[in-house]
Amino acid sequence: MKRLLLVLGMAVALCLPAPAAALADSAAKPRCQTPVLTGFTAPGHAYAGDALTATVTLSCAPRTDFSVAMTSDAPKLTVPATVTVRAGRSTAVVPLNPTGASSGRYTANLTVSAGTQQFSQSIVVDPGLKLFELVPSGAPNAVNPEILVTGPAPAGGITVHLASDNPAVEVPATVTVPEGSTGILPFGMVVHPVTKNTTVHITASLGTRTLTGEQTLLPPFDDHSTMTINPEFEGDVYGLDWSREFVVHVSNPAPDPGLTVNLKVRGDNPAITLESPSTFISSGSLDGYFDISAADVTTTTYAVIDATIGDVTSSITVRIQPRVSAITIPATVQGGNNFQGTVTLAGPSNVDTQVRLQQSWGIVDIPISVTIPAGQTSATFTGTTVAVDSDSDVSITAYLGDVSVDAQITLTP
Repeated sequence: MKRLLLVLGMAVALCLPAPAAALADSAAKPRCQTPVLTGFTAPGHAYAGDALTATVTLSCAPRTDFSVAMTSDAPKLTVPATVTVRAGRSTAVVPLNPTGASSGRYTANLTVSAGTQQFSQSIVVDPGLKLFELVPSGAPNAVNPEILVTGPAPAGGITVHLASDNPAVEVPATVTVPEGSTGILPFGMVVHPVTKNTTVHITASLGTRTLTGEQTLLPPFDDHSTMTINPEFEGDVYGLDWSREFVVHVSNPAPDPGLTVNLKVRGDNPAITLESPSTFISSGSLDGYFDISAADVTTTTYAVIDATIGDVTSSITVRIQPRVSAITIPATVQGGNNFQGTVTLAGPSNVDTQVRLQQSWGIVDIPISVTIPAGQTSATFTGTTVAVDSDSDVSITAYLGDVSVDAQITLTP
């Protein structure tokens, strides 16, 4: 009976929780007292701009934070002076961010040390991606990626990986920046026609760095497209102006073999003359150009130009203002005295007209322009002169549009 009770007591004792003191002894089992630096790993090769890491390893997890010294002999790859391995951990990860050198490839020697332990690792850093863009082109659906790297490519060149997110643009899997070069404009892109506006993203990847270019491809011009006409340069047209250029712009690229735009002055208005009855927009382009010449009008005159491609039409109203017709100044003036001049238009304009002035010799000083008020045909200006030792001729010219007029004044002693 006593033996049975003893066995039962032992069984109960085994089922009871361990005493608190026993648990405390278990939790207090010593951690690493004297950790030792045992390793340092880093990639042996990188590209400028890469996001990399190195790892510092200790023999065991320290009870408190443990400091490791770190150095780099390359100014283009900086590292922290101290790396901290946190308590309870046996490793620490160090971010590395190599930058590009103008000389191209370089080698960075990294060293970590703690006490008598020291480890080193060399990293060869090649030029990385500096720029990737799709260069604008006059042909809207032309895809021209440009790649620049941070320095001259080493022997064998630098291979950049390309990818397109849409089958409308096929790109080569890789392109190589040649040895000694800092960039390349890749060719070999295949652009397929699209039936609607299609945005394509093309990426260039080198190391851990990826850059993206975006381009929207346009379907070819059809009867649902639009067209506009605009002057190549802003500003009014003036009487007797010649070869003033205008641009016909279509919203979608011209299909093969191109588009003929028919032009006409509405009502055969004689105020302007088309230098050609049509213009041509070449395949893949958006713009065509044409020139006009203006008649010698004596009042503000309006003329309308119509452009037609199939069922698509557009028009522009051209305002023709009277030209500058004369500049009047005294035939002579004694040097050192002022004089009055007058600029005259061929007729009144419905807006203020600014006429530019220029003298042929600095012994006469005049304003750079004179403004003729709307509804008026002339305005005066004042010129100043300097004393001269002999008769001196000076020309003064008034400019407006393509037309200029001049007059001569003689300064006398």
